Amino acid sequence: MALKEEVYEACKIEIKERMLFFHKILNDLTEGAQNDAKGSAGDKHETSLSMMQLEQEKIKKQVKEIQEMAAQLEKINPQLNSVKVSLGSLVQTSIGYFYIAVALGKLKLGNTDFYVISQHAPLAKQLLGLSLKQEIMMNSKKIIIQEIY
Repeated sequence: MALKEEVYEACKIEIKERMLFFHKILNDLTEGAQNDAKGSAGDKHETSLSMMQLEQEKIKKQVKEIQEMAAQLEKINPQLNSVKVSLGSLVQTSIGYFYIAVALGKLKLGNTDFYVISQHAPLAKQLLGLSLKQEIMMNSKKIIIQEIY
């Protein structure tokens, strides 16, 4: 399997794991609210229930963001290669690997770190449209494109 396809698959797995994690939290909060409703009454109960509902809303928002990431990732064909940096490009630079896809952050494959960033990230915005050997300045650092997958 090509390197870019491996990173793509790792992104899918990471998204799936995050989705499972947040669904478990939601289930735990729902169970907690149901158990709390059985054995409590009064102001303390209302406060506890309100806090759980706020937490559920935050988690639901995160689940929605992850679902949007999954949908965005599905639009990317990891087998396509381009001579210019674009959405779906894996870019090897003088400071590391960047996969321009969704905002997942750092993924480790073997001994190599890959930074999975959104096309809206400041670095991605500078890299988009550039070709091999071109360079940018970011935070007073010169970054050279060494390979585009």
